Amino acid sequence: MLYPMKLTLDDDEKVLNLAKALSSPIRIDILKLLIFSSMSVKEIALTLGQPISSTALNINLLEQAGLLLTEVNYTTTGKTRTCYRSCDKIVITLFDQLLEMQHERSLKIEHNIPIGSFSTYENIVAPCGIVSKSERIGLDDDVSLFFSPRRNEAALMWFSKGRVEYRVSTADIKQTIKRLELSFEACSEAPLYNNDFKSDITVWINDMEIGTWVCPGDFGGRRGQFNPPFWPNTHTQYGILTNWHITDSGTTMNNQFMSYVNLKNLDIMSKPYVSVKIGVKHDAVHCGGINIFGTDFGDYAQDIIFRIIF
Repeated sequence: MLYPMKLTLDDDEKVLNLAKALSSPIRIDILKLLIFSSMSVKEIALTLGQPISSTALNINLLEQAGLLLTEVNYTTTGKTRTCYRSCDKIVITLFDQLLEMQHERSLKIEHNIPIGSFSTYENIVAPCGIVSKSERIGLDDDVSLFFSPRRNEAALMWFSKGRVEYRVSTADIKQTIKRLELSFEACSEAPLYNNDFKSDITVWINDMEIGTWVCPGDFGGRRGQFNPPFWPNTHTQYGILTNWHITDSGTTMNNQFMSYVNLKNLDIMSKPYVSVKIGVKHDAVHCGGINIFGTDFGDYAQDIIFRIIF
């Protein structure tokens, strides 16, 4: 038994050659003749009642498509071209999930940003604090902790006003950007917790405000899925996963329109980095603070994720 011919839609030229070869009833009849034995071009032409010249042309097309093989033999009476079938089956995969996943990976850059790896902070106001996955870092309401080297251990951090800035390199951007995606878990910041405590949480990219989300509360009453054992049940437990998308037409958050700020407005390649700022304005309507959750806190095992889609 011969090996099957396996193709996908990425094999453009091969699929087109195959389609052309199989588009003629005469060429299909030639393949049928070769099912049980090999035949010369002359024998095929005589069997089908076709001129040798047109038969040879059809055989060339079938060979180009990989459906048969030919061999030239020399005898005392001259040259003979013999035809053999080359495959028993053709498999064309229209959708291959693995190939699709590989293709998607090749068309995006994904950065996983630990929540404590911010480059700087601006006008942060207490109440504030930082905890790691194993202990509190320093004392609550000490703003200077946001410049401590231990901030990189942060698994949960909170503040009432101000913002933190993260920077993402643009060095690997070689293609036209189709979409930017930003994902992080957050909620308001109330004493202990308060499920009904609104806060206006704003995101800026390259100092352009892309949107303000009104978070409904500082969530508690049950433990966050990934909270460490030392964290008290009486404190903030989990947030809402926010997914921000910026395209040529504007900005959405969790599929809700946020603003008309688009990719062109952000001028991504104007600096060696993309600036991402998250926080609460000092003059916000709902000035209810923010909790930002990392991998080891809350309901989602992730830090801040920033994707560049091409």
